[in-house]
Formats: sequence, C-alpha cells, structure tokens
Amino acid sequence: MLLDIEDDPGLHSADSEDEDANESSNYSAGQECLDRLVISLGGNMIVPVASELLPAYLDVPEWQKHHATLIALAQIAKVCSKVMIKNLEQMVTMVLNTFPSPHPCVRWAAINAIGQLSTDMGPDLQVQYHQRVLPALAASMDDFQNPQKGDRIYFMASKKDYFADEIGVLSPNQFQVDELYAGEENLMLKEQVEALLQENIIL
Repeated sequence: MLLDIEDDPGLHSADSEDEDANESSNYSAGQECLDRLVISLGGNMIVPVASELLPAYLDVPEWQKHHATLIALAQIAKVCSKVMIKNLEQMVTMVLNTFPSPHPCVRWAAINAIGQLSTDMGPDLQVQYHQRVLPALAASMDDFQNPQKGDRIYFMASKKDYFADEIGVLSPNQFQVDELYAGEENLMLKEQVEALLQENIIL
C-alpha cells in the first residue's frame, strides 16, 4: 500500500511544503496499518524481519519502493528504537545510500528517515555517525546545483520571484538546454523581459 504514490512532475520543482500532496488513500491506510502492526507485534518481532526485507526494496530501480522502504523504516523507528539501535549501522547506511537519489520523493523520505532515526536513536546516532550524516544531509538538501526548467528563481536586485520557462547558455552562441551545469550561469525567461537584465540570481 505504501507503493501507491504518484509521480507528480510538480514535485520536482515544488515550492510547497504539502508533504501529502501525492499520497493516495491506500498510501495513508498503509501507513496506519504499518503503525498498528508495529505497535502490536513489537520490535523483537518486527525489526529482524524489516532488517531482512527492506534492503531488498532498495536493490530495485523503482523509486516508489525506495520511498516505501524509507517511510517504513522511519515508522518502525518511532516504536522500536530500543531494538533497532542494535542495527544502527545497517539502518544509517541504508538511509544514507538513498540521499543522492534523482527522485525528489526519495530524497525527502531519506531526510525524513534520518531525522526520525536521529530523534529516536539519539544521542547514539549523532555521536557515532555525525561525520557521515551531516555532509550527506547538506548535499541532499541542495537541489539547486543544476537548475532545470520550471525551477523558481529569485532576483536579488528586483526582489522578485520567477519560474524558469526556458533556460540556456549564452556563450559563445545562445542555445536552450534542459539543465544548467557549473559554469553555465545564464538563464533565459520567456515571459519576464526584465529578468533578462543582469542581476544576481538565487536558485
């Protein structure tokens, strides 16, 4: 049921904090069922099974399975932290390996999971794994290294927000691209003429 989540293209450049926007009623019911199951069975029964099954979901290409794994892990951690702390190395590694995911829902779920683990397994997690967690967390939250069409941009001089209808490179000849990389710093906006003025841009 946790796999019943939509891939809304708007999530890739979302300016909203509505974390439930792409969830179905099946997904919500799945979360509720998992929560009740974990509470009923307890950590000694759930954690060994989860430790065996969840990594298999991360070995497949579907982003929905990666997302479901991280959501399940976070929910189990809320109830079973005393048992899960014995497998802390495995859990932290599993979550950190999903931080570079190309899908925004997986990155969000990874950040959420490491936050839940930090809450329920602190200070052990912070003391033992801060050298790994903090750099991974900072890199994962930086979605703006490679601007794409549809990204919201902020112009410092005019203090105005725009959405990049088109992006492109002006050196040596102007051409459109789907994504900008380091050194390609020029943006073209189709509808906002004033956005073509020289300004400092925050993506």
